[in-house]
Amino acid sequence: MHIPYMLLNQQYQMHSVIGSIVSDLMYGNRVQKCTKKVIEDHILPLPESFLTMMTGYSIAWIHIATEESVDKNSRSMQNIGEAIACINLAASLIGQHKMCSDHIIIIMSYSTQGQESNIVIYDIVWSNQYLIIGFLENFKCLNVAIS
Repeated sequence: MHIPYMLLNQQYQMHSVIGSIVSDLMYGNRVQKCTKKVIEDHILPLPESFLTMMTGYSIAWIHIATEESVDKNSRSMQNIGEAIACINLAASLIGQHKMCSDHIIIIMSYSTQGQESNIVIYDIVWSNQYLIIGFLENFKCLNVAIS
């Protein structure tokens, strides 16, 4: 059975750089940016202790090279090193830029979809020696997480 759909082709929520990534990779550039100028101008530099290939942009990819492990109680995968790095990054942003902690959220995978914040620290949680990327293999899950 074919169910017709309509693409909502305008987005107002995301910074235009992030919106462009989502539009390009997930929707073939069919989603237009309708972002207010107010949020376009807010770019925080990363703390010097966090090395990254990109800085001074609205999005930064930070590599954290720590091993994942299995939680003994739940048998779920976890990466304590990545969790600590996310907490340290948030603390650095709060300390250096006098940010309110209410303006920063840390999300792992797509467990907190639907939330909004001025700063989002998104932990992919898939650093492992086998190069297995888990749910990120599904582009729909990645789309939900990034957008």
